Amino acid sequence: RDYQNDYFIKNGLNVRVDEISLIPTEHIGPQRLRTETDVLAINRNHERAKLASELMANPNMILEQLTAQKSSFTVDELNRYIDCHQLDERAANEIFKSVIYSPEILYTVDKNGELDERFTTRTVRAEETEAMALSRALMNENDAPLAPAKMERVARSYGLSDEQAAAMEAGLSGKRLSVIRGKAGTGKSFMLGAMRDGLKRGGHDVIGLAPTNMVASALREDGFDQAFTVHSFLFQDQHDRIKLKEGTRLIVDEAAMLDSRTMKAFMEAAYKHRAAVVLVGDDGQLSAIERGGLFTDIARLAGASELTEVRRQKKEWSKVATEALASGDVLGALKAYEERGLIVKSDNAEASKKALIEKWKTDFDLDTNASRFVFAYRNKDVDVFNMAMRDHLQARGVIARKNHAFNTRHGRFDFSKGDQLIMTDTDKRAGLINGQGGKIVDIEGAFITLEINNELRTLDSNGFTGFRHGYAGTIYKGQGRTVDHAYIYHTRHWGQANGYVALSRHKADAHLFVAGEYCDSNKLAKSLKRDDRKVSSLGLELANKQSQDTSIGREFEMNAEGFDPIGLNDTFEEAVDDLRQYRRVDRRAYIYADYRADVAAAEINNNVSATKEATKRGLGRRIGQKVLSARSTMSSFKSSSNFLIKAAKILGRGM
Repeated sequence: RDYQNDYFIKNGLNVRVDEISLIPTEHIGPQRLRTETDVLAINRNHERAKLASELMANPNMILEQLTAQKSSFTVDELNRYIDCHQLDERAANEIFKSVIYSPEILYTVDKNGELDERFTTRTVRAEETEAMALSRALMNENDAPLAPAKMERVARSYGLSDEQAAAMEAGLSGKRLSVIRGKAGTGKSFMLGAMRDGLKRGGHDVIGLAPTNMVASALREDGFDQAFTVHSFLFQDQHDRIKLKEGTRLIVDEAAMLDSRTMKAFMEAAYKHRAAVVLVGDDGQLSAIERGGLFTDIARLAGASELTEVRRQKKEWSKVATEALASGDVLGALKAYEERGLIVKSDNAEASKKALIEKWKTDFDLDTNASRFVFAYRNKDVDVFNMAMRDHLQARGVIARKNHAFNTRHGRFDFSKGDQLIMTDTDKRAGLINGQGGKIVDIEGAFITLEINNELRTLDSNGFTGFRHGYAGTIYKGQGRTVDHAYIYHTRHWGQANGYVALSRHKADAHLFVAGEYCDSNKLAKSLKRDDRKVSSLGLELANKQSQDTSIGREFEMNAEGFDPIGLNDTFEEAVDDLRQYRRVDRRAYIYADYRADVAAAEINNNVSATKEATKRGLGRRIGQKVLSARSTMSSFKSSSNFLIKAAKILGRGM
C-alpha cells in the first residue's frame, strides 16, 4: 500500500489506497442486480453504524491499527483509515474528533516548533522509552573482559581484519550491552564465530538468537550449540523454562529486524537474568514488518562498532559499489553498474521480464554449477520467473520430465525430481524452515523427499503447503543469502532497503533489469533512494507541556527555545479545530495555504507590522495574488476565509 501511495504522490494524484477495514468486505454483485432493499446492504449499514459507535467510544482501536506497523502516523493516514470504512460524514467527523482528543494520542512539533501533522501514542512512546531505559541499565553493568592476549590469539587464529577484530573485542570487553553494525557482505557471521569462541574461552555460556528460524538455523550451522529465535527464547522465559547463569552472552544476529515490542521484551528478559547482550545487524537492510527502528537508537546510544569493508563481492569495483549503496550514494553505485553494462533497459515491463529470463538462460548454459537467484518484489512476478527457469531446466534435462502437481499456499504448480524449492512456512517437526532451500530427490504420492544441507527431509504436502519453486523469490527471501549471480527485476515498488539488499547478495555479478521511465538514471536512483526503513518515534519532538486534562479548553503551549512566538498562543481547542477543518481539504492545498498564512493575514487585516514581517520573510510580493491562490486551492471559500482570518489574528498577537 505504501508503495502505491508513493506513486500517487509522485504523480500529483489526490487518491490513496485504503487502510485495512475493520468491516470485512463482501461482494454484493453488479449494480443492475441489486435492489434498494438489498438485505446485504442493510446489514452492512447496520455494521457500519455499530462500528462507528464503537470507534467513537474507543478511538484507541484506530490508534492501535495506525501504529501496528509504524511508530507514528499523519492526519492524512488517519483520514484515509476512517474513510475506508465508508461511514457517513457526521460519523466520520465525530470519530476523527474522538481520536484527536484521545488522551492516548501524543502531538509532535516540527523543526520550527510548530504543531505538526504527525502523531504517535503514549503506548508506542512508553514501549520505546522503556527499551532505551533497559539498554542504559545494561550499559551500566560490566563483567571482567577477556584478557587482551587471548583476544589477540583468537583474532589471529581466525585471520580477522583490523575492523573485524575490533568488533569482536567489543563483544569480549565485558560490557553487558554491545552493538555491532555490519554492512552487507562485511563478514559479520565469520566474526561472530570468533567472538563465540572467545566468550567460551572466557568461561561464558553463549546463546545465539535471531528474528527468524532461517537465521537461527544458520547460527547452528555456524557452530552455535544453542540457537533459537528471539520469540522462542521469550516464550521459554515467560513459562519459566529457561535458566541462565549471570553473565550469559545473548548474541542476536540480524537484530535490526526485531520489531519494537519484541526488542523491549528481550531487553527486559536479559536485564532480569543479568545476562549480557550483543546486538548485531544492519539497519540499512530490511527491517521488521511491525513497527521497529529501535536497533538504530540503541546502536547510537551504545556507540556501535562498525563493519564497513565489503568482502562478499570478488571484484574491487563491485565492493566499492556496495559500500556506496550502504552509505546512500545510490547514483554513484548505479553508475558503476551501468558503465559495465549490468543495467539492462527495456521499453516496458514485459520486455524487461523477457530480457531477464533470456539472460538467466544464457548464463546457466555457460555455467551450470554457479548459484543464481532472481529477486522480484511481487509474488506474481516471482511465479513468472520460476516457471520460465523451470521450463528451461526441464528442457535441458536438469530436472525430470515427469510432473507432479501439488497445491501450495501460492497456487497449484508442477514439481519434478531435481527441482529447487524454497520454504515459505515452517514445520519444525519435519525440519523445514521458512526461507530454507532444498532440492527434490524423490516424489511419492503426497510426500516429497528433499535434500537440505546434505540431509534428507520429508515434506508431507497433505499438511504442509508452504513451499514454492526456488529459482526466484521476493527480497525478504534474499536477506542473508549469498549467490554467485543475482538478477534483479526492478519495479516501482523498490526502495532503498530493498535495492541495497538485492544488489549486495552476489559474489560474481548482479544484473539490474529496468523498464520505462526507470531507464533514466536519475529516476532509477530516486526510486532506490526512497527511505523505506522503519524508524522509532524517539526522533520526534513531542509538544511541550501537553496536559493530561482532556477538557476542550486546555492550553496547548509550545515554547521552543529561540523560536519566534507567532502562533504559540493558540489554545488546544483551536489547534484541534484547525486539524478538524483540514479533514476534507486536499493536503497539498493545506500546505500551500499554510505556507502563505502570514501573507494572507497581512492582506486581510491590513496590518502594517504584519506586512513588514511578511516582506522581511521574502513573502511580500504580489500579496493579493497569493491570497487568491491560497483561497482557490481550499475546498471552499468559507473554510479558507476562516483559516486565513484566524492566521491574521495569531500573527497580529505575535507582533
